[in-house]
Amino acid sequence: DYHGFRFLVMSMPPVDEQRTQVYGRLDTHDPNSFFEDNDAMFHGLHGAACDELNLKPHNIISGGESKLINGSVETQGHYCHDGRYYAMNFSRLMPSDLPNDGMEMLTKQLRPELVTTYRMPLSSDAFSSLTAPPKDDASATLISDSDQADIEVGNASRFLLTEHIPNFVSQLDLLKVFPYDSGTFTKAVHAAGINVRHIGRIAEMTRLPHVREMVVVEMLARTGKAILKRGHRRIIHKAKEAAEKVIMQKEEDVGTAKIDEELKQNLLSYTEHLNQDNVAHIVDFFNLMVGMPNDRENNDFWKHVLLPTLASKFNYNHSSASDPLNIDRVHICPMQLFHALQYHCGVRCATSNDYHFDGEAF
Repeated sequence: DYHGFRFLVMSMPPVDEQRTQVYGRLDTHDPNSFFEDNDAMFHGLHGAACDELNLKPHNIISGGESKLINGSVETQGHYCHDGRYYAMNFSRLMPSDLPNDGMEMLTKQLRPELVTTYRMPLSSDAFSSLTAPPKDDASATLISDSDQADIEVGNASRFLLTEHIPNFVSQLDLLKVFPYDSGTFTKAVHAAGINVRHIGRIAEMTRLPHVREMVVVEMLARTGKAILKRGHRRIIHKAKEAAEKVIMQKEEDVGTAKIDEELKQNLLSYTEHLNQDNVAHIVDFFNLMVGMPNDRENNDFWKHVLLPTLASKFNYNHSSASDPLNIDRVHICPMQLFHALQYHCGVRCATSNDYHFDGEAF
């Protein structure tokens, strides 16, 4: 993560789909196309991995016929010239977490810690008919186990919400699980197979004030991170536009696209100003998050930006002042939030005795 942008770096395997593919669809966009599975070694390795993950074999359509596969229909396997097997396209390996519409199944999935310990194997492609339906009724009859797979994964999602999370909360309340900051809390939640998007339920269910405050601080910090990133992206987009204007003007003046030394200096100057703007943005953001509770600007930010975004992100809709679960910034420990923000935002503030959260900082 860098200034609001996320860079994903991946190694490039020596794959040539026309020559090296031994497993999966050549056309991943056609749910009725042929599914290749002609390498016994890859088939065995992939099947064993899916067994370890408690993933259920299920039927798909392959060239107009029914075919039983393991894992996700999007997974591909390749045997390359270096004598190695490569598997890819695992983004939908885990079953969906009760999608409300077709797109949610691409992003909201059950965690592997939950799937591997669930009482029955689950299909990776449950609810896939929402985004890639069979082309006709005849094709639909070939995947006769799809409805059952949907029911089983739906029950797993329901189990997560109605049994698993309450059991985890009881462990917290009995102090059998004792996270004490953002890092240990995130590890504990993930180890239990619970998605972070569900932590609002933990805040609602716990009976211990310190647990609820820790979870509320976690939601505030994670929401603040999203807002901070959004602001960073705006700053960089504006700087990019300004730099492009300088380049265009310089090209018009000299009549060439050659970037001379003066233009390089101008661009370096823009980069320096960009870094200064980003630092100022971080400082302003931290002041809004942990500044004085009676400051009008801070109150407006919390009321109209931070808390509505939090409610949407974590399904935590407690905004009424009479609601005992309402988040009141007067009751939030600013030092605890300060540390959580540094952890999640990748910001490190220098150690100092001059951070006064009940007044003006020196």
